[in-house]
Amino acid sequence: MGQGFVLPEQLPERLARTNVEMHGQEGAAWLGRLPGVVAGCARRWSLGLGPPLPGLSINYAAPGVRADGAGGEESIATSHQSAVDSGAGLC
Repeated sequence: MGQGFVLPEQLPERLARTNVEMHGQEGAAWLGRLPGVVAGCARRWSLGLGPPLPGLSINYAAPGVRADGAGGEESIATSHQSAVDSGAGLC
């Protein structure tokens, strides 16, 4: 796996601010879990990940390269329950 995951202090400020503003403590908790979720998904899909995409405000996304060299992208849905439920099978 390439770069692994992004530490919480490296998350885009707008992403962190928007999730806390929209979802309060649930959003803050999601942000705290996010590095582990990103790392787990990257391992599961054999992705080497780059830094988060610019302009993120709700969901997390980062470019990646699969083990076979093909390009890919990892996207993690926000903490909102319907998004969490719909994205559960993605990772």
